[in-house]
Amino acid sequence: ARFNSPAGLALDGAGNLFLALETVSGRRDWVVVKYSPAGTRLWTRSYDSGNGQDTPYGMAVDRRGDVIVVGTSEAAGGYDAAVVKWSAGGTLRWKRMVSRPGLDLIEAVAVDADGNVYAAGDRGESGGAGTAILRSYTSGGKVRWTATAVSPATYTLFPLTTTWRHAGLAGDTA
Repeated sequence: ARFNSPAGLALDGAGNLFLALETVSGRRDWVVVKYSPAGTRLWTRSYDSGNGQDTPYGMAVDRRGDVIVVGTSEAAGGYDAAVVKWSAGGTLRWKRMVSRPGLDLIEAVAVDADGNVYAAGDRGESGGAGTAILRSYTSGGKVRWTATAVSPATYTLFPLTTTWRHAGLAGDTA
């Protein structure tokens, strides 16, 4: 497999480094690698939707050392957004899809002090309009809430940040 450029880089509280990459071996999939503070590879995990091209866009690490990666997965009729969480030991905890006809992208992710996950992206609409989406999940992967903003233009999202128990999203329209 050949690796494309990194999609995300994050550190946990113990100084371990997580790296999210896209691999190319006939089709595109996600790879997440965990390294020790000394640079030793601890584990490697992959995500393959089985439907074609999968592209990671961002990642975050929670206080337990669990890693959350967001991106897209090819699906019938377009692309679905994916949010995937692995434990500090590399066990898949959960994966959630944001799916509707067309193009769904999750491009930014953050985690608050309670382990709640915030994923932000865009739902492509017909006629060039876009709908920015911000969705919050519990640490166990249950949807807490979803907020959207519709624009006649296309959204460009910037990295998502959290402060204690509040999420913020920034972007611009084209």
